[in-house]
Amino acid sequence: MTVSKNFEKLYKTELDGMQYEFTNKQDAIAQQISQFWAHSQATGDVKAYLEGDEGHDYAKIDKWVQARTPFTDPPNEKLAENDEVYIIGNRASFDVAQYDKASSAGMSMIHLLALPRKRVYNGVSLNKENVYLIDNMIDLFKSNWKKAEFRNKVLAHQREAIDNAKGSKDDEGYRLALKHYEELESSIHQLQAEDFKFGLHLFPDQSIPHLHLHIIAATKSMRKYSTSHHDQKTKDALEVRDMIRNGKVQVPTHDTTTTVTEAADCTTEITICECSDGCMVIAENGRFEKPDNLEICMEEYSKRQQKLSQS
Repeated sequence: MTVSKNFEKLYKTELDGMQYEFTNKQDAIAQQISQFWAHSQATGDVKAYLEGDEGHDYAKIDKWVQARTPFTDPPNEKLAENDEVYIIGNRASFDVAQYDKASSAGMSMIHLLALPRKRVYNGVSLNKENVYLIDNMIDLFKSNWKKAEFRNKVLAHQREAIDNAKGSKDDEGYRLALKHYEELESSIHQLQAEDFKFGLHLFPDQSIPHLHLHIIAATKSMRKYSTSHHDQKTKDALEVRDMIRNGKVQVPTHDTTTTVTEAADCTTEITICECSDGCMVIAENGRFEKPDNLEICMEEYSKRQQKLSQS
């Protein structure tokens, strides 16, 4: 089959910006996590979603925590699952030729999603208590990828995504996608789990505000017909996990946050939180740090709490 010059140009444009690793983005990860938690409603909204409080008054911000999302309740079709997480296929076709906008396509000829069953918001809400979910999702994928039955399910899903993409089944984009599917069909059983990368789209880059892990076959042969538009915003999930575990980003738990105003030696409103590793920190100007006046602030806070309990 001859590929038209227009499609050849489209594929080349995407390949020119293609990434095969999503690592070395620590600064961006830290910034996005800090910016999210700097919002006054972050802790309450994350906790409300986790607890299923759909009557809660969530902040009206684009891509923010919502009462319900398309991923809140597990979809019927699961490629693999355990008690805590499950895997589904990305609905988009892998071939940019099937879309008016290249960004609408999948990121690889194999692009899966892993999700937690519990109501966990975006990756910015992971802390030392629940970041193990990343390992759980990756382990579920790796253990199942060894099974031919699972790989065949993935193959069937990728064909279904091609058939469900918008556009006529007689147009060149569809015919190209089917031709490229034959390449996937002939090579899928040679792929190893090590050929996959695991990414997160952190707030505000996510499409759906429920934690989901992107599982992407990231070899050159698997990405050559797919979009590169999401590469820059894709953060390596293991890098995010390690930054949280090693305390390189401070993510509060969701049950001990109090706002303190006009405390001694405090010039701005601050938020006192209990970190997942037990330390006390304050959020100010989008940064989580332990300032010199923390003890003074805590003393003032304790006095206020005593007055409230006596009133």
